[in-house]
Order: sequence, then C-alpha cells, then structure tokens
Amino acid sequence: MSVIEVGGHYLCAGALGYDPVRIWVGRIDRIEGAGDVASVTLKGDGAGLRSVPHVAFQMAALSASAPEPVDGFPKNTAAFDESYAAWRELLIAGTAEYMTISPSEAYGRAMDKISEGARHDF
Repeated sequence: MSVIEVGGHYLCAGALGYDPVRIWVGRIDRIEGAGDVASVTLKGDGAGLRSVPHVAFQMAALSASAPEPVDGFPKNTAAFDESYAAWRELLIAGTAEYMTISPSEAYGRAMDKISEGARHDF
C-alpha cells in the first residue's frame, strides 16, 4: 500500500462485488473523532465511465482499499472545488459527513442510483 497524498492519483481495489475505481486526492482534512478525511474525485476504472467530482472518505476506508499510484485522469477541478467548498462549510458547522465504506462501493452505489433515475447532486 502506498501513502495517500494530496494531488495523488490511485487505483483502489474493488470490494463487495464492485469494480476497482480511480481516485484523485484533492484535500485532506483532520476531523476530531475521525482522524484524517480525504476529499477525492472518483472515476470508474475504464474508458467512458463517469466521475463523481467530490466525495469525502475517512482515511481508514481509503487505506483498506489498497490504493496504488496510477497515471492521472481528466477531472473537473472546478466542480471539485465547488463541491469541496460546500462540504467544508458543513464541516465548519459540524454537520459534514464522510464515507466509511470503500471507494469502489461508494462509486458503485452512486452509479446504481443514477441508472435508476434518482436525482443526485453529483
């Protein structure tokens, strides 16, 4: 396993029947009671797969997915910055949430909901 760093691109192993995903780490915040929380962009590991501009993960969830450094992928940094800023406001207010599941499971669930036609702010 590699050290997860801001600006890094990683391939995270699949979990619970979900495919591996790529992440780009945009920020890492320290949250009391949770430790480090990484804000990432998620992307399916394949051509033409969607990306999710911002998802926050407890570092333990990321580390458990055995992230390995990979080449970068195109991302919408403006969408990440906007979503991160909104999440950061919630963090300051004490109501921000973060994932404790694997990135592959989070991505798979998001894509399942999108394919079901659910409305999301991704």
